[in-house]
Amino acid sequence: MHDWHLLALPMIAFAAFYLKAMTGFGPAIVVIAFGSLFIPPHAVIATSSILDFLAGAVLFRGGAKKAPRFLVGLAAALVVGTILGAFILRSIPPGDFRPIFAVAILSIALWFTFFRARSGTESLRADLPERCDRQDIAWSSLGGLLGGMFGISGPPILWHLGRRYRKEAFRGILITVFVVAALTRVISFSIAGLVDRHVLFYVALSLPGQAAGLFFGNRAFFRLSERRFSVIVGVILIAVSLKLFF
Repeated sequence: MHDWHLLALPMIAFAAFYLKAMTGFGPAIVVIAFGSLFIPPHAVIATSSILDFLAGAVLFRGGAKKAPRFLVGLAAALVVGTILGAFILRSIPPGDFRPIFAVAILSIALWFTFFRARSGTESLRADLPERCDRQDIAWSSLGGLLGGMFGISGPPILWHLGRRYRKEAFRGILITVFVVAALTRVISFSIAGLVDRHVLFYVALSLPGQAAGLFFGNRAFFRLSERRFSVIVGVILIAVSLKLFF
């Protein structure tokens, strides 16, 4: 690997966190897919997690103060599901389930792309409830379960939230919940010794691109209609499903 290849990291970070600022999720798809072309896999995963946590902290706007019990409930269900999924992973090889999971994600992606906005956005909520209901717990737990098995926890949560909330509330929930998940990964990787001076160097090199991506992505988010927002989320999920297929 040539050192000049590392100059691509700010551009990768710009694309990844432009996406994060617009939707509330998805930067790991870009950072890991393209960053692994230049730096070792374990390093790019650790780098992605640190950058994701920093971005979440920047984008966070006090959502937990508006509905702390609701957000804590979602995060707790996600964590419990992740632990259970990791336990299942030790006993059952996930390869046989991967195509089924990919088809499910593709179905969710097509719904976001073609049907979410057309089904009417008037019924979507703009505010957050005080507490989680059974569906919130169930879908968040399922997301954690699949995250523990496949490393991808977002789609079930996106499906559930996409049916209930407008894009502002939708993104706010994702930012709050996923910043907790990112912090958990950073702590775990640090304890495991994966966060070394090379990872910190990659993070530092990516920061200018990340800052620019967050700034312009955040501005773009507030200009998006519900229809365009749905299409963008759908396209990202299509990319995830294709990754699982191939």
